[in-house]
Amino acid sequence: MKWIENTFLTKLYRTDKILFAVVIIFCLGILYGCRLSREEFPFLLYGMYSLKEEPKQFYNSYAVEIDSQQISLADLSDSKKELIMTTIANAAQLYDAKELRQIEQYELTQWVYALYHSSPYKRRDKTADIYRIVCSFDLNGRPVVLKKEALFNEP
Repeated sequence: MKWIENTFLTKLYRTDKILFAVVIIFCLGILYGCRLSREEFPFLLYGMYSLKEEPKQFYNSYAVEIDSQQISLADLSDSKKELIMTTIANAAQLYDAKELRQIEQYELTQWVYALYHSSPYKRRDKTADIYRIVCSFDLNGRPVVLKKEALFNEP
Protein backbone atom coordinates (compact mmCIF):
# COMPACT_ATOMS: atom_id res chain seq x y z
CA MET A 1 0.00 0.00 0.00
CA LYS A 2 3.00 2.25 -0.43
CA TRP A 3 1.53 3.78 -3.61
CA ILE A 4 -1.27 5.39 -1.58
CA GLU A 5 1.33 7.47 0.29
CA ASN A 6 2.37 9.08 -3.00
CA THR A 7 -1.12 10.17 -4.08
CA PHE A 8 -2.17 13.81 -4.17
CA LEU A 9 -4.94 13.38 -1.61
CA THR A 10 -2.67 11.67 0.93
CA LYS A 11 -0.03 14.38 0.62
CA LEU A 12 -2.72 17.06 0.83
CA TYR A 13 -4.20 15.44 3.96
CA ARG A 14 -0.81 15.45 5.66
CA THR A 15 0.04 19.06 4.78
CA ASP A 16 -3.29 20.93 4.81
CA LYS A 17 -6.33 19.26 6.36
CA ILE A 18 -8.68 22.17 5.64
CA LEU A 19 -7.84 22.24 1.95
CA PHE A 20 -8.18 18.44 1.90
CA ALA A 21 -11.71 18.79 3.32
CA VAL A 22 -12.58 21.42 0.70
CA VAL A 23 -11.34 19.16 -2.13
CA ILE A 24 -13.30 16.17 -0.80
CA ILE A 25 -16.48 18.24 -0.41
CA PHE A 26 -16.00 19.62 -3.93
CA CYS A 27 -15.55 16.11 -5.37
CA LEU A 28 -18.62 14.84 -3.53
CA GLY A 29 -20.59 17.83 -4.82
CA ILE A 30 -19.52 17.10 -8.39
CA LEU A 31 -20.56 13.44 -8.02
CA TYR A 32 -23.90 14.51 -6.57
CA GLY A 33 -24.40 16.97 -9.42
CA CYS A 34 -23.54 14.32 -12.02
CA ARG A 35 -26.11 12.01 -10.46
CA LEU A 36 -28.75 14.69 -10.97
CA SER A 37 -27.33 15.55 -14.43
CA ARG A 38 -26.64 19.18 -13.69
CA GLU A 39 -24.01 21.26 -15.43
CA GLU A 40 -20.87 21.64 -13.37
CA PHE A 41 -18.52 23.37 -15.81
CA PRO A 42 -20.41 25.20 -18.56
CA PHE A 43 -17.48 27.60 -19.04
CA LEU A 44 -15.39 24.76 -20.49
CA LEU A 45 -17.59 24.62 -23.60
CA TYR A 46 -16.20 27.15 -26.05
CA GLY A 47 -18.74 29.72 -27.10
CA MET A 48 -21.56 28.31 -25.03
CA TYR A 49 -22.56 31.75 -23.80
CA SER A 50 -20.28 34.08 -25.72
CA LEU A 51 -20.41 32.93 -29.34
CA LYS A 52 -22.31 35.43 -31.45
CA GLU A 53 -25.11 34.06 -33.58
CA GLU A 54 -26.62 36.03 -36.40
CA PRO A 55 -30.38 36.53 -36.09
CA LYS A 56 -32.50 34.54 -38.54
CA GLN A 57 -35.92 35.23 -39.94
CA PHE A 58 -37.22 31.78 -38.92
CA TYR A 59 -36.13 29.21 -36.36
CA ASN A 60 -36.90 25.49 -36.29
CA SER A 61 -37.72 23.62 -33.14
CA TYR A 62 -39.14 20.15 -32.61
CA ALA A 63 -41.96 18.81 -30.48
CA VAL A 64 -42.56 15.21 -29.50
CA GLU A 65 -46.01 13.88 -28.71
CA ILE A 66 -46.56 10.55 -27.02
CA ASP A 67 -50.12 9.26 -26.69
CA SER A 68 -51.38 12.60 -28.10
CA GLN A 69 -49.70 14.55 -25.32
CA GLN A 70 -46.67 16.77 -25.90
CA ILE A 71 -43.77 15.78 -23.67
CA SER A 72 -42.10 18.42 -21.55
CA LEU A 73 -38.38 18.69 -22.10
CA ALA A 74 -38.01 19.93 -18.53
CA ASP A 75 -38.98 16.44 -17.33
CA LEU A 76 -36.03 14.84 -19.13
CA SER A 77 -32.45 14.65 -17.93
CA ASP A 78 -30.03 16.90 -19.82
CA SER A 79 -28.33 13.99 -21.55
CA LYS A 80 -31.61 12.39 -22.64
CA LYS A 81 -32.99 15.71 -23.88
CA GLU A 82 -29.83 16.40 -25.88
CA LEU A 83 -29.79 12.88 -27.32
CA ILE A 84 -33.41 13.04 -28.46
CA MET A 85 -33.34 16.57 -29.87
CA THR A 86 -30.04 16.30 -31.76
CA THR A 87 -31.12 12.98 -33.26
CA ILE A 88 -34.42 14.51 -34.39
CA ALA A 89 -32.66 17.60 -35.82
CA ASN A 90 -30.21 15.44 -37.77
CA ALA A 91 -33.01 13.17 -39.01
CA ALA A 92 -35.00 16.23 -40.10
CA GLN A 93 -32.09 17.33 -42.29
CA LEU A 94 -32.00 13.89 -43.90
CA TYR A 95 -35.78 14.01 -44.32
CA ASP A 96 -35.59 17.37 -46.08
CA ALA A 97 -32.90 16.00 -48.41
CA LYS A 98 -35.14 12.97 -49.14
CA GLU A 99 -32.46 10.62 -47.80
CA LEU A 100 -34.50 9.06 -44.99
CA ARG A 101 -36.48 5.95 -45.88
CA GLN A 102 -39.97 5.30 -44.52
CA ILE A 103 -38.83 2.37 -42.37
CA GLU A 104 -36.09 4.55 -40.83
CA GLN A 105 -38.67 7.19 -39.98
CA TYR A 106 -40.82 4.58 -38.27
CA GLU A 107 -37.83 3.19 -36.35
CA LEU A 108 -36.95 6.73 -35.22
CA THR A 109 -40.42 7.24 -33.76
CA GLN A 110 -40.18 3.88 -31.97
CA TRP A 111 -36.74 4.75 -30.61
CA VAL A 112 -37.87 8.15 -29.28
CA TYR A 113 -40.87 6.53 -27.57
CA ALA A 114 -38.72 3.82 -25.98
CA LEU A 115 -36.01 6.28 -24.91
CA TYR A 116 -38.56 8.60 -23.33
CA HIS A 117 -39.82 5.68 -21.28
CA SER A 118 -36.22 4.85 -20.29
CA SER A 119 -36.10 1.45 -21.92
CA PRO A 120 -35.00 1.15 -25.54
CA TYR A 121 -35.81 -2.57 -25.49
CA LYS A 122 -39.48 -2.62 -24.57
CA ARG A 123 -42.70 -1.28 -26.06
CA ARG A 124 -41.40 -1.35 -29.62
CA ASP A 125 -45.00 -1.46 -30.85
CA LYS A 126 -45.59 2.14 -29.73
CA THR A 127 -44.27 5.24 -31.44
CA ALA A 128 -43.95 8.96 -30.86
CA ASP A 129 -45.23 11.68 -33.16
CA ILE A 130 -42.59 14.26 -34.02
CA TYR A 131 -43.42 17.76 -35.27
CA ARG A 132 -41.34 20.60 -36.66
CA ILE A 133 -42.26 23.96 -35.25
CA VAL A 134 -41.29 26.98 -37.34
CA CYS A 135 -41.21 30.13 -35.25
CA SER A 136 -40.04 33.70 -35.23
CA PHE A 137 -39.82 36.42 -32.61
CA ASP A 138 -42.15 39.39 -32.22
CA LEU A 139 -40.99 42.91 -31.44
CA ASN A 140 -41.04 42.19 -27.70
CA GLY A 141 -38.73 39.20 -28.12
CA ARG A 142 -41.38 36.55 -27.48
CA PRO A 143 -41.50 33.51 -29.77
CA VAL A 144 -44.38 33.28 -32.23
CA VAL A 145 -45.27 29.90 -33.73
CA LEU A 146 -45.77 30.33 -37.46
CA LYS A 147 -46.29 26.71 -38.47
CA LYS A 148 -46.45 23.27 -36.86
CA GLU A 149 -46.01 20.46 -39.35
CA ALA A 150 -45.95 16.71 -38.86
CA LEU A 151 -42.45 15.46 -39.51
CA PHE A 152 -42.36 11.83 -38.41
CA ASN A 153 -45.60 10.14 -37.49
CA GLU A 154 -46.80 6.60 -37.20
CA PRO A 155 -47.69 5.37 -40.70
